Amino acid sequence: MRWGIDCLLIVAAEVASWPGAFWAIKAMPLSALLAFTLGGLWLTIWQRPWRFAGLAGFAVAILLCAFSRPPDIWVNDDGRLYGIGGGDGRLYLSSRRVGRFEAGIWQRRAAVESQAAFPAEGSALAGRLRCDALGCLYRHAGQIVAFAIDPRGLWEDCAAATALISREPVHRRDCPEPAVLIDRFDLWRNGATSLTLNPAGVTVRTAREERGERPWVLQRGWPRGGAAD
Repeated sequence: MRWGIDCLLIVAAEVASWPGAFWAIKAMPLSALLAFTLGGLWLTIWQRPWRFAGLAGFAVAILLCAFSRPPDIWVNDDGRLYGIGGGDGRLYLSSRRVGRFEAGIWQRRAAVESQAAFPAEGSALAGRLRCDALGCLYRHAGQIVAFAIDPRGLWEDCAAATALISREPVHRRDCPEPAVLIDRFDLWRNGATSLTLNPAGVTVRTAREERGERPWVLQRGWPRGGAAD
């Protein structure tokens, strides 16, 4: 048994080292998974010629996968790590030292080949991402996303951004300009968050939304002393 397992591992390591052995693909949306499942059930349950209509489910699922779009921005549940899928085959991260597990998941879901760090000072992504000691601004699809790292730059970010992501608590009455405001309390309550940027606006999805309102899911309210919008 040990010899057989050793041979299997040797073959697997050799094949994995070949060029093209790894092909990154975007995460399958739930709609595509359902189409695959229904098509497979239809194909296997029936025995008459109409069973082959289940192949249409496979075709629909492949189309849904092809046209699915990963989020443009990810934020982990404590706000210490931001990720941007820059469209150049790299995932840009606010830190390479924290949240490595989350960063790996984001990289696989976005099907990008490598990771890169936010610039400490200066710009990246052809000038669309600009950072300084107070935070970063990212411009895409006509939207401006501000990552407020230092509270001293918060109010300037409020005036400029379409969406503001802050590691510190921010009350909506003090920062009314951004259409989307995500602060520490939002992340504490809703968990990891993703943003998709479109010319028409910003779409936000949270881990809490994905889990739903179920008895076994911890539902967090606002912490003692916190303030809701």
